[in-house]
Amino acid sequence: MELEVEKVYKNSKKNYDMKLLAGKDGLKNHISWVHILESVSVNGYVKGNEFVFTTGIIFENKVGLLEFVKGLYNSHASGLAINIGPYIKEIPKDVIDYCNKQHFPLFTIPWNIYLVDITKDICSLIVKDKQLDFNASTIFKEILFSSVKSEKYRKELKEFGYDADSSYCTLSMTIVSGTPQITFNQSKFVKNNVIQILNRAYANHSVFVKNKTIIIILCDVNKQQLSEIINEIKKFFSTTYTLSIRVGVGKIIPQLNNLVESYESSRETLLLATKWKKQIINYEDIGIYKILLDGKKSELINIYQESIGALENIDEINKTDYVEFVKIYIKYNGSIRKLSDELYVHRNTINYKLKQIKKLIGYDLSKMEDLFKIMLALKIERIL
Repeated sequence: MELEVEKVYKNSKKNYDMKLLAGKDGLKNHISWVHILESVSVNGYVKGNEFVFTTGIIFENKVGLLEFVKGLYNSHASGLAINIGPYIKEIPKDVIDYCNKQHFPLFTIPWNIYLVDITKDICSLIVKDKQLDFNASTIFKEILFSSVKSEKYRKELKEFGYDADSSYCTLSMTIVSGTPQITFNQSKFVKNNVIQILNRAYANHSVFVKNKTIIIILCDVNKQQLSEIINEIKKFFSTTYTLSIRVGVGKIIPQLNNLVESYESSRETLLLATKWKKQIINYEDIGIYKILLDGKKSELINIYQESIGALENIDEINKTDYVEFVKIYIKYNGSIRKLSDELYVHRNTINYKLKQIKKLIGYDLSKMEDLFKIMLALKIERIL
């Protein structure tokens, strides 16, 4: 769990008389570092998730302050604190209104407060929280990627706020980029924004990167909370940024010792999301594919190859369209009239194709058992 603006505010309110003027709905924003900025332009100075301080020395009569705040927001800063004094005596209403509208935390601190003192304290909080998060993430990595039993870390995780007897769910996320290489900055950017979403929607989580996959572990989560988190992630990456993502949502498991099971199901659904070009796929929503994913792969391949796979080979060699015909046959529940209308052919042609399929691969589509095997093979094809 990363340091939130809210924690900094509570600490600084007491020690440095910090006041919140606007953007209270952004208090769950996560802070990566602190920056003192005395420049009209923020380009190149703010990389994302910094908490910014300014004395306003560059803003004569507050001119340009609103544009400065907009620049910080668009650069994904986590909040702004203004040192009230000779340069900025009060905050204009348009700045306050903008920060409230964008849920961007805006604070003031008195002129007699030395920025070096407050920034030093915040940096200490950041380092402490990063260490705690690193320790928790390290433990989760041990559980997922080594043979270490979760019971070994029950006490340590409890200290970090993770109860071994609570429910858990794992999400696996990758970035779909226009370039062949996913950069470190892209992964860091997505990870930080995911953390920010989770900070707003759900408190008990750990997020880390493994082989360019962002892994999210949620503790003490139920189906309703998980649905809300999924919707928030969808909304954020569908409307805010052009960077495309793929997310596999694993099983919700009853306790920590089943965490590997949740992780493996998240990896499987991530593969489906990638194959099907879907933004997010939840294990709970994939129906029969749950059974297929848990099945023995060699047996699934055999079912596929002796039916749909065989027809695909015939189509490729003879330039026929039996597989497409079968899909339309299933679509219309075997209605000869509807098939005839869809394909613009006589019903005798439909019956001829059905006989040919039986002759070629031994499957009679008029028999429920054979039709079920064909339908199952089409499902298997989607996960191979």
